[in-house]
Amino acid sequence: ITLPESVNVSIPWSVSSESRYDKLTVTIDSNTKVNAVSGEQSGTIETTLSAGTHTLSATYSKDSSQDNGSDCATITLNEIVY
Repeated sequence: ITLPESVNVSIPWSVSSESRYDKLTVTIDSNTKVNAVSGEQSGTIETTLSAGTHTLSATYSKDSSQDNGSDCATITLNEIVY
């Protein structure tokens, strides 16, 4: 994303998976905001992004053992309004 000015952002996330094995990681630029969470968890990333270009990365890793929960992760990006 490229921003013409600094903005505050709120990014809700959730994970529904096998505890300790299937994990969600969310990174903005090179800063990990959600670090390998598993089980039934949710939260919100609250941060300020400066003007310029930023990268958001979300990774859900699943092992091959059990299927627990919904075996998924969700992040929600809303429209940024200036």
